[in-house]
Amino acid sequence: MEFRDRVYLQVCIQTCFPGLDCKMHKISVAGDQQEVQQIQVVLDPVYKKFRDGGMTLENCERLLAFLRKGANDPTASKGLELEHEDTREARTALHRLIAKNSSSFKTKTEARNGIQQLVVYFMPKTNKKRKRSQPPVYLRFVLQKTNEEHFACFDKLSRQLRRPLSAFSYAGTKDKTAITFQHVVVTGVEPDRLLSVNSDPATCIRVGDLKYVESPMHLGGANGNRFSIVLRGLTSETECTTEMMRSSLETTLDNIKRQGFANYFGFQRVGLPTNTVRAHHIGETIIAGKWEEVLRLLLTVQGGDSGDVAKAKQLYLKSGDVDAALKLMPHGVSVERQLLQGLKRFGSDAFEQAVQSITFSRRVMYMHAYQSYLFNRMASYRLRQYGTKVVEGDLIQYDSQNDKAVKAITATEADELNCTREDALSLVLLPLPGTNVMFPSNATKEAYIKIMEQDGTKDALCESGPLKGAYRSLVAYPRDLAWSWEEQDNSLSLQLSFSLDSGSFATMCLREVLHSDI
Repeated sequence: MEFRDRVYLQVCIQTCFPGLDCKMHKISVAGDQQEVQQIQVVLDPVYKKFRDGGMTLENCERLLAFLRKGANDPTASKGLELEHEDTREARTALHRLIAKNSSSFKTKTEARNGIQQLVVYFMPKTNKKRKRSQPPVYLRFVLQKTNEEHFACFDKLSRQLRRPLSAFSYAGTKDKTAITFQHVVVTGVEPDRLLSVNSDPATCIRVGDLKYVESPMHLGGANGNRFSIVLRGLTSETECTTEMMRSSLETTLDNIKRQGFANYFGFQRVGLPTNTVRAHHIGETIIAGKWEEVLRLLLTVQGGDSGDVAKAKQLYLKSGDVDAALKLMPHGVSVERQLLQGLKRFGSDAFEQAVQSITFSRRVMYMHAYQSYLFNRMASYRLRQYGTKVVEGDLIQYDSQNDKAVKAITATEADELNCTREDALSLVLLPLPGTNVMFPSNATKEAYIKIMEQDGTKDALCESGPLKGAYRSLVAYPRDLAWSWEEQDNSLSLQLSFSLDSGSFATMCLREVLHSDI
């Protein structure tokens, strides 16, 4: 059959039977070296979703025919009237069903022929060429925050400056329990308006050092971080003198300076162990596509929740009453309100659409938390299994100018590195699982696979998911590490200053110094 005839046949099938979809396949004929084209007819996935959702056969066929004609059809601008009972409940059910299962349409309720009628239109094109205009203006500033969670801080800035979260760019997230400074770039904000943030004495946010720059920032774009930390009231769990404690800590600091420390992600990334639900738990369920579980975890009452937030969460989990929970939920609580508003818009069982209502940056943060959790577990496994020597199958970067130039080393290469370099372990990388990374070719790979299979995340992370993955050094080395002591009224204080590469956590360095969690 000629190509033109095949196309004509496909069009005829889909015109007569809108609920069917046609796919072309090449098949080999037994006893013949040639391949022939075959038309495979299957049920259209959009049609199946609509029918499974309760849409009538007539409405399904008319809607699919409308879709196949396309937005450029002369009659498309008039919309498509669907048949339904003349009740608000029937129209609402149709609105939600179409919004849930297709991004091609928008629906409106219009008065036609004296009755309220649901009308379907094509979504406006979002890929129109941008009109010629001035290039975006990027304003860089230093953000100081005190005891403020990173995303909560940017939610406040977004509301106060009336700019979307996507207008802000930065190189990384900062701890909550600290006074932190970082560069941030924002678009579409005048300097005077940005400085108005400082006029609120009650806020824990301050901005300054404004400067116009040529481009936004990107995650990981900073060279690193400089830390100045004072540890006060140091005590020992064993009976020892102050001098003995100082000597022990200085030995530890010398070892860290020479050998580094395990490059774990901090609790601010994976979630505090004291929390009922940690960030990596949420990320795991998002990656695994367990949407109802994601919603349940996000609406679980946490220790830091205010009274109104806790009441709203408990009300929804007990009764499933979205409207009542929304009335109780404070407006400043972004994630929980976005979830509930998603349920209100798409339906009480539209769990996936509700989760998609959360801002993209927050959803990615949860998924990164799970990747970080996997890295932490595998870093412990690798050090426990093989120690501080480089071994066969470890991953190293063989080209310092190319982050993707990674390979698994041979036994001979491992022996050579151990003999020639005292810091050979600094070359070892572990993957943050994704579709574009390789795994070590030793037992560490099997340990990765085992955990991902147990969590139900293997396929999404390694084959078809949205996360590409990355590599991270197994150990981190503090630069310019210096310390001094202060003793007053039998109380010992240690002042530390050091720099770390971008993405390494000072809390993990302190954990190694003190042999306890920070």
